[in-house]
Amino acid sequence: MSRLRTALVVAAGLVLIASSAAHSLLGWPSLSARMPVGLIGFAYIAFAAGAAAAIGFDFIEIVFLIPGVLFATAALLPER
Repeated sequence: MSRLRTALVVAAGLVLIASSAAHSLLGWPSLSARMPVGLIGFAYIAFAAGAAAAIGFDFIEIVFLIPGVLFATAALLPER
């Protein structure tokens, strides 16, 4: 693997581990639901963009891009 690809994989793994740790230690009730959803959405978008920049566009980026956009949109919509 190239260095950039390895760095992207490590960064994505660290985001997932940090998210799991926060949910395990703090629990859902003490976390604002919008913040984790937004962070996860933007992390998915950043991962898809980084992967597309590193290896070129491939269909697999869509698997990360679509949920990322949906999560980010859900986090940014105003509450009713």
